[in-house]
Amino acid sequence: MQTDLLKALIAQTACPFILEGAPCIQCTICGFFGIYVGSWQNYGFVFVSSYPLMDAFSMTYFIRDYRRAVIDKWKQTFSSASVESIDEFTPPKALYLAS
Repeated sequence: MQTDLLKALIAQTACPFILEGAPCIQCTICGFFGIYVGSWQNYGFVFVSSYPLMDAFSMTYFIRDYRRAVIDKWKQTFSSASVESIDEFTPPKALYLAS
């Protein structure tokens, strides 16, 4: 368990630098030296906005007990779903158009 926590800590330390620091440093350096990157710089900030999601995924991936619990819950959720439950669904009356 301690090695799992160490790996998760390393991932949580590297994740902000890679996903937030690198695009911001690139933007600053390119602006400082007058390098025109055009619209390509916009794609770098997709990484900045994906940081919270990837941080949570890194914890779930590196800690074995969390990963097993998530996979078991996922299997329970999708094994209990059936096509019959979808066929029986009727939308609420508020969604019908009044004529």
